[in-house]
Amino acid sequence: MKLSVKDGNLRLRSAFKLIFFGWLFGIGGFFVVILFLMTIIALAGGPITVNGETVSGSAALVQMLPMMIFMPIIIVLQGAMFAGLMVLGLLVYRTFRPIRVDGVISGDVFS
Repeated sequence: MKLSVKDGNLRLRSAFKLIFFGWLFGIGGFFVVILFLMTIIALAGGPITVNGETVSGSAALVQMLPMMIFMPIIIVLQGAMFAGLMVLGLLVYRTFRPIRVDGVISGDVFS
């Protein structure tokens, strides 16, 4: 990810990208682990209560399918919403004090 700076100040679109992808990978990684564990438990054959109904085996996976489909969509929408709110806060803060980026800015992250 490349963050852009203009006259030593961090650009707001760079801040949005940083916050959005931080949220996406942080929370997304957590939910991938949770969904993996839920899938393993469902395939192990133990009964699971989904929406007040006890199911087991492959029927449990079918009952959990809407959550597995909509969870990534919800995570992306939350990331966009929270990043937008944070950037709005940075915009308000930037009107009173500059957000300066000090140090050497290089194109290579590993240098």
